[in-house]
Amino acid sequence: MTPPKDDTNRLTSSDKTRKAHISEIERPKAKQESFLIEIYGPALGKNYPIKEEVVSIGREPNNTIMIDQENVSRNHCTLTNSGGSVTIEDLASTNGTYVNDVPIRKERLRHGDLIKVGRRVFKFISGGNVEGLYHEEIYRMTITDGLTQVANKRHLFEFLEREIPRAIRFGRQLSIVMLDIDYFKQINDQYGHLDILVQAASVEPRDALLEIDEWDWRRMLDSNLTGPFLLMQSVGRILREQGGGVIVNLVCVDRESRSATAGKTGLLALTQVMANELGDHNIRVNALSCAVSKADQLNEYPEDPVDLVLYLCGAGSSHLNGKIFPFDPGSTSTTHGAAQSARSPAS
Repeated sequence: MTPPKDDTNRLTSSDKTRKAHISEIERPKAKQESFLIEIYGPALGKNYPIKEEVVSIGREPNNTIMIDQENVSRNHCTLTNSGGSVTIEDLASTNGTYVNDVPIRKERLRHGDLIKVGRRVFKFISGGNVEGLYHEEIYRMTITDGLTQVANKRHLFEFLEREIPRAIRFGRQLSIVMLDIDYFKQINDQYGHLDILVQAASVEPRDALLEIDEWDWRRMLDSNLTGPFLLMQSVGRILREQGGGVIVNLVCVDRESRSATAGKTGLLALTQVMANELGDHNIRVNALSCAVSKADQLNEYPEDPVDLVLYLCGAGSSHLNGKIFPFDPGSTSTTHGAAQSARSPAS
């Protein structure tokens, strides 16, 4: 007589380990350009992409990678990107350029080489190497708050260390606005939650387009376009969770500053794009601009800019979204309206 089979040790299809082929494993797409990673220095973990044909390193602000240290020459060394390889060349610097602790004049870099310039050490990551993704993410985590995803104090200090020397050398103004809000929950409980954003940011470089340098161009775009976008993005997320709200952008274009027009015109276009995207979440996005003709404004809307802003923030304008209204910042009615608004209690 045949004994009954014991099924307790029988493997089902879900218990078996499936053999996977290497081609089935999804790998994150690595960057194709080569780059340097700072592994010793104040910006530990920061990535410096080698995108241009020539990347310069030195103490002068016009270098691609500026190192403001006394033992770094004004023009210390260069990296030449020939597509398939990267070559580093010392520019007769006072203290020399080192690759793997060996002084060099000209050297072809290999993946993993350590480059010492002054008191900073960089690691060379060849193009397409997945290791760079790890270092990039680690650095991003060190300069970003994990809860809010806002840049942290380290990011601020790195920015100041880079921009203050430039401002001093070129005699430019540099402004910093810091806010420290304590007992935020008590403020919300007393005055209500955020439901309206009215913003007006403006930087007006006076140089002509053929004269403006990259630093001033980036500063202008960061202030006039990138900053307002990031603020609208952050506030928009809050308003979406709360079920709706209002965003109003005040955009004044100085006709004498043609270089500033690009960022501010971009903000007008961004206003309409954000209106289309956020409209589904009951969020209205409109703008006031001095670049718009008054003939474009219909009579049923207030002419005074302050009254118009208050109207756009109220329930009576729920049908308006993605609209651009004329704005005259120098009018006497603006001053009068602002004074009235300042005396009115906050709603």
